[in-house]
Amino acid sequence: MKGFAIFSSKGYRIGPVNIYSEYAAYSFFLNGEKVPTEELCRAISSISDRTTIIEKGGFLFKASFFCDEIHFGILPYVVGGERMWHYNIIMKREDAYRITGFINSNYTITVIPDIAGKNIAKNFSAEMKSEFSRRMRLLADILIRFGFDPNFKVDAITLGVLEMIGYPGTKFASLQDIKDANLNPFFTRKTG
Repeated sequence: MKGFAIFSSKGYRIGPVNIYSEYAAYSFFLNGEKVPTEELCRAISSISDRTTIIEKGGFLFKASFFCDEIHFGILPYVVGGERMWHYNIIMKREDAYRITGFINSNYTITVIPDIAGKNIAKNFSAEMKSEFSRRMRLLADILIRFGFDPNFKVDAITLGVLEMIGYPGTKFASLQDIKDANLNPFFTRKTG
């Protein structure tokens, strides 16, 4: 892996020091297939490009995190003139705490827990809040390390979901805000 380096469209360096320092022990999966870190990095970097986002109408994504595996599913919002849905995304493994979201054509990101059919305000336990917050921070960290501008904006839907699950007045404006939110008890890093 020596000499491996990719630069995002904003000039942020992505390479072994950033990527492998915390994620070397993980196996990565993209759309149901095990992939080298470089391939996942290229895929994430490409969906952060403003021109690509507009051309594809945005992107849908899912993310699931396991102790030694990170699974991503990414799909353009429109394929062959047809609107896609999260259920069209192929994942090798998914768990109860998966995150779904959108890379929106207005250059914002939507990040929400995938608890379809549940009333978020009533059915979001303290354990679910803790786990979702940990995964949100992990997702933000990976997206930034793999090519997203740290200032990529979080949308109103994400802020609304955070408020609905019991965190009113949340002021996250960007991915970096989510990644660095260690002072808020909602975003405490799970260890062990």
